[in-house]
Amino acid sequence: MTCFVRSGALLGACVAVLALCAYAMPGARAAEVTAADQKVLLVKALKHPDDYQTVFEYVRVSEELHDYEAAIGALERLLFYNPKLTRVKYELATLYYRSGSYQMAVDYFKKTLASPDLDADTRSRIDAYLPLAEKENSPVRTWLFLQAGIRYQSNASFTPSSGMVLDSGSGFPVPLDLSQPHGADWNAFALGLFANDIDFGNAPGDRFETRVTGYATNQFALPSLNVGLLSGSFGPRLALAPITWPGLTIKPYVVGSAIWVAGAPYTTEGGGGVTLSAPFGKMLTITPYIEWQRADYSNGDPANQLGTADMLTAAASAALKLGDAVTLNGGFSYQRSTADMPDQSNTQYSEQFSVAFRFDPPFAHIAQKWTLTPFVGFTQTAFDIPNPAVDPGVTRSDTSWQAGVAFDTPLTAHFGVAGALTYQNTASNIINYSFDDWSAIIGPTLRF
Repeated sequence: MTCFVRSGALLGACVAVLALCAYAMPGARAAEVTAADQKVLLVKALKHPDDYQTVFEYVRVSEELHDYEAAIGALERLLFYNPKLTRVKYELATLYYRSGSYQMAVDYFKKTLASPDLDADTRSRIDAYLPLAEKENSPVRTWLFLQAGIRYQSNASFTPSSGMVLDSGSGFPVPLDLSQPHGADWNAFALGLFANDIDFGNAPGDRFETRVTGYATNQFALPSLNVGLLSGSFGPRLALAPITWPGLTIKPYVVGSAIWVAGAPYTTEGGGGVTLSAPFGKMLTITPYIEWQRADYSNGDPANQLGTADMLTAAASAALKLGDAVTLNGGFSYQRSTADMPDQSNTQYSEQFSVAFRFDPPFAHIAQKWTLTPFVGFTQTAFDIPNPAVDPGVTRSDTSWQAGVAFDTPLTAHFGVAGALTYQNTASNIINYSFDDWSAIIGPTLRF
């Protein structure tokens, strides 16, 4: 528990420093600086509706304040006086898209495409976002993300950093058996994410959500570490208070997964849970959930129980948008695993934090923004009792932290490149489980 408190304090300090830095940025404090200016600009724009510079400045300020309705109203008035303004049509399309009015976004994207003075860069942006707006406006929506690439790990086998392990007979450290697979390695990987939403057609916008993930690796030097994963969840998302609290939803769901190692079944899991999505204004959304799963490692062989357990997880995440360019993400989770083998029962706490920076690509013809996301996370795992096969006198306790940065760079509406660089360090009171690892991953992406 001491290690968890220390890691939690360190994570809290990181969150506080990064949040303070983000708050101190001029863009993050736009609401305080420009709220009064918005009122002044509105009065001026209403008196002089043909003063385009003032209107566009009012729109810019309103967007920084997340007051999309005000920005849309100003542009609609401008377009009323001059229906041929291509830039205004495009700005209206993007504002309607960002505010969730997808049919209006589709209409204005199409009106912009029909403009004879439309430039090539704006046309490429519309070609990227119009299909997304049309999809969001459909009662059945499907998304598919695919990535293939390569990954390098400095310690693919998570070999103890000391090069020593406990001898179960004597209880003393002995050199690691280096004849077993260990060390650095590369692998080829494939990742697929599938999402499907089906609207119920009612006024609150209830829908049925399905999510499926598939992942597989092929190690270059350590084939015994090949991994395959297939997981999925499904359930209805229902509005709780569509009039008094728009966006507040609840989702009961069923979840399950299967993992293979070296081509052989390793574990299957199944269960269910319930999650809430609670927006607070236009900037903050909190998502708590509780979930139960049964993990089965036996694969039909009662003698091979390993970590077969009931797992109860309670967690929450939060996303705070500081404008359209910066989003702070944080979360914590508590998991209690009650295993069939008592020495495998454990309690785990984890915390995560990241900052997503969205910015325009260096090339004007690329429509979608790029994202750079530094992240940090901590996990503390405390087992209930000693494992007699490892060290009958010590109850295992692990503290793990990881940090890194991920990037996502769309190049066209469907094609891009993504990757990440991560460092992980795990310290345990049993030397068998202390290790560190550098990981680098990169590969092309496809989105549909």
